[in-house]
Amino acid sequence: MAARFDADPTGEAGSTIRRAALLIVLAVSVIAGVIAAALVLYRLFGGLFGVDQGGNAVAELSLPIGILLVGSLVAAYHGTQLRRDQALRAAAQPSEPPAPPATRSVELRLSGPADGDLAAVVADLRAQLPPGFELDRART
Repeated sequence: MAARFDADPTGEAGSTIRRAALLIVLAVSVIAGVIAAALVLYRLFGGLFGVDQGGNAVAELSLPIGILLVGSLVAAYHGTQLRRDQALRAAAQPSEPPAPPATRSVELRLSGPADGDLAAVVADLRAQLPPGFELDRART
């Protein structure tokens, strides 16, 4: 997997197999870490409350503490690999152009006397429009 990543980082970052392998390893290490932490806490609270659990506490805690440490390191490494792959996938995707702003239109009818200059009225109305507004001639 590392050789393929070195050859084509962007292609390998988008690979479903790589993502699945990283997620599986991450999940297993998190589950092992949770179980190991539960065993350590069980032994710790048993000692704090004076429950006689028998056996040597150091010998019984060495395996869960080791699993917890290794699981944490494995989860951290594979988590950073997943985040790096996600950043590479995001950088490789072409950005979409922004959508044009939505516009609304209202149809208006301008009426006036038969001898009136409608073109001058329309030109005067266009001159008074705020920025971003347009006045178009309706198709009749």
